[in-house]
Amino acid sequence: MEFKKFIFSKGALLALAVTIFYGVFMISIYFSGYKAIPDKIKDLPIAVISNDSDSQELKDNLVKKLPFNTIHQKWTMDKAKKELDKRSIYLIVEIPKDFSNHVQTLDKTAKLHFYINESNPTTAVTAMESVATKIGASINENILLNKGKAILTSAQLTVLKEQVAQKVSATPQAKDQIETQAEVQKSQIETKINRTYKNLGNSFIPVIHKTNKIPSGMNHSMAPFFLSLSIYIGTLMGATIILGTYTKFAGRIGRFKSFAMLEITVALISVITPLIIVLLAQAFNNFDSSLITQLWFTHGLELFTAMNINLIFIILIGQLGMIINVPMMLMQVVAGAGLIPKSILPSFFKGFSTISPCYYSIQADFNVLYGGSGTGDLWLKLFYVALVAVLLNLLAVTIRKKNLSGESL
Repeated sequence: MEFKKFIFSKGALLALAVTIFYGVFMISIYFSGYKAIPDKIKDLPIAVISNDSDSQELKDNLVKKLPFNTIHQKWTMDKAKKELDKRSIYLIVEIPKDFSNHVQTLDKTAKLHFYINESNPTTAVTAMESVATKIGASINENILLNKGKAILTSAQLTVLKEQVAQKVSATPQAKDQIETQAEVQKSQIETKINRTYKNLGNSFIPVIHKTNKIPSGMNHSMAPFFLSLSIYIGTLMGATIILGTYTKFAGRIGRFKSFAMLEITVALISVITPLIIVLLAQAFNNFDSSLITQLWFTHGLELFTAMNINLIFIILIGQLGMIINVPMMLMQVVAGAGLIPKSILPSFFKGFSTISPCYYSIQADFNVLYGGSGTGDLWLKLFYVALVAVLLNLLAVTIRKKNLSGESL
């Protein structure tokens, strides 16, 4: 009887509901968020730039065959490189001047240039490297070798056929001997051309240029993601704990004074905690110590913003606010764009990234650690999110005049 009461109690039923809720929520978030790879790689924008007026056909063929929906063709290289640095595009394919001339000259090496910004999620970098390799192999084998080899072989065999016909016409009695000699010559021609084109296999080289290079190792490529998420998860628990102190003091000194003290305390935590975490990360990854100040500022701003976001629902509905905050934390993993570029995220996560502290801190970390532009703009937008979160908390304090037990604050 007692066992039956226990398993049908509110606590047991709530535990069941919570485990189902978070299980379904996590599966929904991660499966919907990461299904973008590899199907949505084609939505990453790139640029194809030709500086060779005689290679228009090659450029048109590349644009036609490349598996991307957005291909910028009219930019200059300077414009394309700036957009690559800003992560507005993810690959530049450059056909350099005199490319076609070098293709047709035996003692010249034709080079097709690929530019990839490594200061990006690993999925994007790997996808662009794969595309560059495939393009190089396709041009090398299909355009330069097979077609050229076929044309040259056909031309020389046509000449040989005409010579045989002339000899047979002049001396019909030696027809068999002439044709036998022709077969030997034909074999020699094919052998010579095969040998020549085997050497020509190295006459084209795809040159891949990587900007903002990231040191090898997942610990480096994932550093922005790990740093930002570690800060955010800490604020998830920290907000719950500090609410108790706010509630305690609000009953004694008033909720607005207590809220002011709460924000000051959060600001102090935002100074101390990120410094410790950044120094620990520097010890593991051994990045330049001159970057510590910028990383400290980035994650200090992230912590202050994230703590205030997590406080909104806890101030309004107490501990039950975690029911909202935990899913929001899980959504940061996807919307932060540390694993998948924002441009190919599903629309929901793309929109959520605009209010995601992790998105701004992850992108700023990529810039600070490995290179990229727009860091100041990212900081400013994160500050705006923080400001809105503080104002919403002030509104929540104004609305909630009593604690959850009904006592006045």
